[in-house]
Amino acid sequence: MDTRSFNSDSNINSLAASTLASFFGYESFSSLLSSSSRFCADITRNSVSDLVLDDSFGADVQSVENYTYDTLLNLVFSGFFSQDNESNPAAEFSRESLSASFAKGQRFVSNSFSCLRNRMSCRKVLSCGLREENGSLYAECLLVDITEYYDKQNLLRHRAEYDPLTGLYNRNAMDNYIADFFNSYPEGEVAIVLVDVNSLRQFNDIYGHYVGDALLGCVGRELIRCLGRDSIIGRNSVDSFLVLLKNRTAQEIDDELKAFSEAMHCMEKDGRIYEYNYSIGYALYPQQGIMYSDLARKASVAIGQLKAVGRNGYKKYEEGAKRELSQTASAANKA
Repeated sequence: MDTRSFNSDSNINSLAASTLASFFGYESFSSLLSSSSRFCADITRNSVSDLVLDDSFGADVQSVENYTYDTLLNLVFSGFFSQDNESNPAAEFSRESLSASFAKGQRFVSNSFSCLRNRMSCRKVLSCGLREENGSLYAECLLVDITEYYDKQNLLRHRAEYDPLTGLYNRNAMDNYIADFFNSYPEGEVAIVLVDVNSLRQFNDIYGHYVGDALLGCVGRELIRCLGRDSIIGRNSVDSFLVLLKNRTAQEIDDELKAFSEAMHCMEKDGRIYEYNYSIGYALYPQQGIMYSDLARKASVAIGQLKAVGRNGYKKYEEGAKRELSQTASAANKA
């Protein structure tokens, strides 16, 4: 094998281009280009040349003479909508921003965004290579559709973070998100809430796991519907769920959990109604602790104390609850 030809710039560039195309789900680099838009912009003079717009722009396509860089930028980002609270990246590609980036030594600017094209959601990435020539700043731009790649990544992330039965965060993702929240030193009152589904094992034994799995799905939807405002909710174990309640006062937290606890909980499955209930324990930040692990432990203590005297209810952690629980359990064992 002649390694010299393989190491030539043209061959390496071709290989890199093919690899990039394959990474984003295209058969070849030529198919990526045919599905993309590209143009060269004179940032200093606000003009555009060598414009090629992909088919997704449809009737919006005009001749290059009708565009300045500013008007083309508005077209590129038309239909933008926020995903995961992302800000509109159009400002990053304004003439002022690109000039400032070039002055700081940047020669490449890239960002992705979601938009609507022909009433369909898609994900695009805009990349600009910057160069200076004859006193003008030029941007060679490529707009690539990465919807297929983006959707696959979202699917993989969803599978990695969500419990398939309940639709809630799994234990690992829930712990990570809540830990990140506490590491941000939140202000105001917060509650860590443990929610146990009472007698789930007996429920499975009597009605079967098919119905039990349906119940867990119902529980997930109910927790989102009733406690989902400004919350992080996850499945903690087989029959236990954990909720982080934010942006509520201590009184609002108590009122919300009281209403949830006292409500009738039932599920309809195959023409039959199944009733179920919860045991709920919670602890407050910062009054009762500032560490996630400590508050979760105290919420568990509150549930234990509740279950020692009867299930189906809610209870806030109280100082000395662990000792009182031990005394209650000891008395029950002697009896």
